[in-house]
Amino acid sequence: MLDIQNTIKLIDEMTRELTGKECLGSIMMQDSNSRLWEVKVRIMDGRGRYLKIESKLNGSQTLRASADDYKPKKYLRIRPMNGTSLLA
Repeated sequence: MLDIQNTIKLIDEMTRELTGKECLGSIMMQDSNSRLWEVKVRIMDGRGRYLKIESKLNGSQTLRASADDYKPKKYLRIRPMNGTSLLA
């Protein structure tokens, strides 16, 4: 019998070994204008920890935010504030 959790873990490990990228999880969120967004939490060898935020309305809007100051002119900065993490 196929164990889905172990299969997903194996695929994640293989992806990490091949690309240096690991997806830690994702969530769908809706903003105050009823737009649906997918937020992916990732770690990549060269980028460090970051979020990829994509509009699911038409897919044309993508934002990225880094917790490790990767490309500060292109990525929003995530910084701790009073023990929580916020987008800068």
